[in-house]
Amino acid sequence: MPDLPRPTLDRQVVLRLALLLTLGLAHLILLLLNLALLLALLLVDLLLLLALHIAQLDILLLDLLLLLTFGLAHLILLVLDDALLFALLLVDLLLLLTLGTALLIKLLLNITLAAIVDIATRGLIPGQRLGTDAHAQEAQPRQLPDASFHAFLTDAYPRHFKTAMA
Repeated sequence: MPDLPRPTLDRQVVLRLALLLTLGLAHLILLLLNLALLLALLLVDLLLLLALHIAQLDILLLDLLLLLTFGLAHLILLVLDDALLFALLLVDLLLLLTLGTALLIKLLLNITLAAIVDIATRGLIPGQRLGTDAHAQEAQPRQLPDASFHAFLTDAYPRHFKTAMA
């Protein structure tokens, strides 16, 4: 230090100390402001991350709701498909039953018609037989079976009876 008078030296020291104190306080204030800014940026960053996570959760929940909706729609379509298939199966069974009934009625009508035709051609209806054959019976005498046919029947009967008993 140069040789200066004592009050000047004290004044310079005080000024330097005040300057150092001011710089230290300014530095401390800047550090505190930097810390406050850093905390504010950290809070903003945390809020942005929280908003991003909430948005991702919203999208995830929306995806889950869409998947649930599609799953329920698929289940409803499957139930409706099964109901339609069951209804078509019932209609098919009813049609088969109707067809079977119609075929059975046709068969019964054919059998009845065949029996009527057979009866009409053979003349087994008593009223018709007497009416149509009355003139023929009066005109022709009744014929008896001949003796050889009668002998065949009497001879064959015991043989068949013995065979059936054995």
